[in-house]
Amino acid sequence: MNKITTFFYSVRFFLRFFDTFVFQNNKTMSETTKRDLFADYVRVIATFAVILLHSSGDLLYSFGKPYYQFDFWMTGNVFDSATRWSVPVFAMLSGALLLRPKYTESIGNFLQRRMLRVFIPYLFWSVIYTLYMYRYNIRDWQTPHWPDVWNKILFDEVYYHLWFVPMILGLYFVTPIFRVLVRHATRFEIEYFITLWFVTSIISAHFPDFFMVRYMGWFAYTGYFLLGDYIVTYPFSLRVRQWIYALGIAGLALTIFGTWLGSEYFGYFFDRLYIYLSINVVLTSVAVFTYLKYVNWATFATKFPLVNHIVLYLSSISFGIYLCHVVIMDCLKNGYIWGIKIYTTSFMNHDLHPIVCVPLFCLVVVLMSILLINVLIKIPFIKKIVV
Repeated sequence: MNKITTFFYSVRFFLRFFDTFVFQNNKTMSETTKRDLFADYVRVIATFAVILLHSSGDLLYSFGKPYYQFDFWMTGNVFDSATRWSVPVFAMLSGALLLRPKYTESIGNFLQRRMLRVFIPYLFWSVIYTLYMYRYNIRDWQTPHWPDVWNKILFDEVYYHLWFVPMILGLYFVTPIFRVLVRHATRFEIEYFITLWFVTSIISAHFPDFFMVRYMGWFAYTGYFLLGDYIVTYPFSLRVRQWIYALGIAGLALTIFGTWLGSEYFGYFFDRLYIYLSINVVLTSVAVFTYLKYVNWATFATKFPLVNHIVLYLSSISFGIYLCHVVIMDCLKNGYIWGIKIYTTSFMNHDLHPIVCVPLFCLVVVLMSILLINVLIKIPFIKKIVV
């Protein structure tokens, strides 16, 4: 009980700190309101969604194990399936923001600006996660196996969530080419490219060696990138949007029940429908992005100014939150913070059903990530390398 009381006192302290910090920066916030609210809200919503996705993921690997419980596993499946759209939405948002710039810039200037914005924080956090991964070697003064370290850095993933950054960097490299495409192509020509990508992605996700699809792997996330620009550029009628939402719901249902039935059939966790380029995830991602595009965020901001104030601030540090949240999550799982474990089935060292524990786990990770980034950006010369 004392640990739970301590936790809630800590949350209250954090909220007071955050409230004070936000209102001490009114000038920054007022300048930020000039930006596109749609982008800010999508960025924050997608960041929270990906943290919820990661908060529930471990439950899924219990399938077929001695400690497997259907209700626990299914809870993880629902949470994970319901947030698979988060990464594709990030890719679509990048396309929506970058492919039709308001001013002309050279390829060199664009790449330099984006690299400084993304690659430097990626390097910083790659070092942090590499040190964390080899923390026991450091503790015991043992030299790690350096070929494994370099293989992790250059050919594998330093940590499982960091794959997203090289993917986005790849999209930045093709952005100048895609800018020419969207500037000169007709709507039909863009739709042709998106359709080709859609069909190719579906086939490659499930039949990677099929005919010539095996040689078209370069499509990857470029379709999402172009889709983001397409959705914000060309208006959809209400009837078209209703069809998109219906297909998105169908895609979500396919993810949940297809994963369940596939796992039951094969006897192990069947994750093929979790692939970001599978038809079900594509349909749900497009539906979510389209819905968020047509929300009147200006009206929402006027109605809820405090929420809008907070969202605008969180948008400015969302990249840092994404980069740091996994190490916080792992520390909480292992009880590295005051011996308190918070996990998918445990909250403050007390067992709870994941339907309650997963959202609480996600909330704590979000709050601690915000706090950590706020502390780091106050250190001189650190802000530009962590967010």
